[in-house]
Amino acid sequence: MKQKVITKVLNVSEKTKNMMIEYFNDYKREKTPPYAIFQADDGGTVVTLYNSGKCVFQGFDADLSSLFWIETEKINSGSAQVTSSSDKKNEEKKERRLPLRISSIGSDEVGTGDYFGPMVVTASYVSKEDIDFLLELKVKDSKKLTDNDILKIVPKIIERIKEELDQAPEGGLRIIDNNGHKQFYRRTEGGKKNEYIRKKNVALAKELAPSNIQVNAIACGLIDTDMNSCFSEEEISTLIEEIPAGRIGTPEEVAGLAFSLSKEHNYLTGQVISLDGGWI
Repeated sequence: MKQKVITKVLNVSEKTKNMMIEYFNDYKREKTPPYAIFQADDGGTVVTLYNSGKCVFQGFDADLSSLFWIETEKINSGSAQVTSSSDKKNEEKKERRLPLRISSIGSDEVGTGDYFGPMVVTASYVSKEDIDFLLELKVKDSKKLTDNDILKIVPKIIERIKEELDQAPEGGLRIIDNNGHKQFYRRTEGGKKNEYIRKKNVALAKELAPSNIQVNAIACGLIDTDMNSCFSEEEISTLIEEIPAGRIGTPEEVAGLAFSLSKEHNYLTGQVISLDGGWI
């Protein structure tokens, strides 16, 4: 049975912060996330203490790992402010509750952006007049729908949208598959730039290969550089949760890969190599 990862967030005082720095000194990881004082291993839990005083315990036994420091914070400051991942989810659900009978706009992303297809950001507008129609179809959170449910519902929604768009002055509904999406993306500014880089990379590689000169490109994920300093601690933590490697990359890793490509791989050329911790 797969163990559940628990997340506990504790706000600590300056006194507790100093005690934690001393306690975890021998357990620190080599890499430290942005805005953090340290990241350390405590059994099956990763402990990250941020400059702001926020400490995140994440792991299978995070409840046990955090318990000592919760009690320590109570002694040092008289109380302890702690939240868990389940608490946050309940708060988010409460915040997202909206009146049912209003016209609404929403967006979400689908897909994984890998070999099997692109990641696509989708948005929809539902007028209050269409709410009964969707309720009749039993539309709800996709995680609560089976594949058969979705296969029955989608054609009916498409037909409804098609009818409404066909009545509009410049209406019409276009549905594209993955290849169609890629072709469409290549016509956008971002797609044109990426396609240009890829083609330029291949062209240079072919041109310079006879001279034993290799040409490769590195496609970086989230790297700890000044460009990403605009993100808050909370945003960085959220992004890290989405990265399979559990952290962001470093400039040294990018430089190391670039150096390795230039010195150790005389037969590798014309490639775009992803350095993203499995994220993209």
